[in-house]
Amino acid sequence: MKQKALFFLLLLLVVFPVGRVVWQKWDYYLSPFDLERAQGLYHISQYVKKEGAAWIADETLFSYAGWNYINGGSPVLINPENPPLGKYIIGLSIRLFNNEKIPSLIFGSLSLFSLYLVCRLFLKKAWLALLPVAFF
Repeated sequence: MKQKALFFLLLLLVVFPVGRVVWQKWDYYLSPFDLERAQGLYHISQYVKKEGAAWIADETLFSYAGWNYINGGSPVLINPENPPLGKYIIGLSIRLFNNEKIPSLIFGSLSLFSLYLVCRLFLKKAWLALLPVAFF
């Protein structure tokens, strides 16, 4: 009985902070993809212009590249130095949800769950396996 109570307490310590961050940034995670902004930033970036170019964040670059790839663009033309699988996933998210931030929520949750499973292999008890996840 104590182990179940401890397990649920630790689970709450894992779920609550993550849920609180998502809740506080709900507008950010559900904001629609702004294609005009991404295109404008890409065309003045270091990837198009060599001198006097503006630096853009990887988030913007990968979102624009993912949108381009999923709409038939060539992976060789936009950001070929990084593998295209993640950008295809972002592009699919833009196509399905009109939002490029959903994959980060999904894969972040899956990484916490996989950390729990790995810890479960070593620690054998569920409540002990939640400790590293809570610390992470």
